[in-house]
Amino acid sequence: NDYSVCTTWGMAGNAIYLLDVWRKRAEFPELKRAVTSLAAKWKPSAVLVEDKASGQSLLQELRSGTHIPLLPIQPDGDKVARAYAVTPTIEAGRVFLPESAPWLMDLEQELALFPNAAHDDCVDSITQALNWMRNRSTSYGAIRG
Repeated sequence: NDYSVCTTWGMAGNAIYLLDVWRKRAEFPELKRAVTSLAAKWKPSAVLVEDKASGQSLLQELRSGTHIPLLPIQPDGDKVARAYAVTPTIEAGRVFLPESAPWLMDLEQELALFPNAAHDDCVDSITQALNWMRNRSTSYGAIRG
């Protein structure tokens, strides 16, 4: 029942911008196509992939067939602890969402209801990206498969 999520981020100075969200219940081939397509569109300098479950297969497939700059990650702690870890960055006003996007309402609802929402896949991708991006100065993507 979980979604696969890719959040795409950019940084300018001290600001972190959420550029795009791809969220879908996808079979592996569709997830692989989505990652390849999003990487071609955004040309990130790093793509974080959770190194467990379908993420492991995704890493293996993309390493052998693409030049996407993949970085396997192992999330530390539980989802709530990861959310607490990025809260100061958000509260400091460093994280910006677009004024309008087709996915914005669903994302804001998931964020507002966390940790009691039916799904927390976007929150998971966001916290993994923000935790990793600390002290970085280029654009990145984070994928949760």
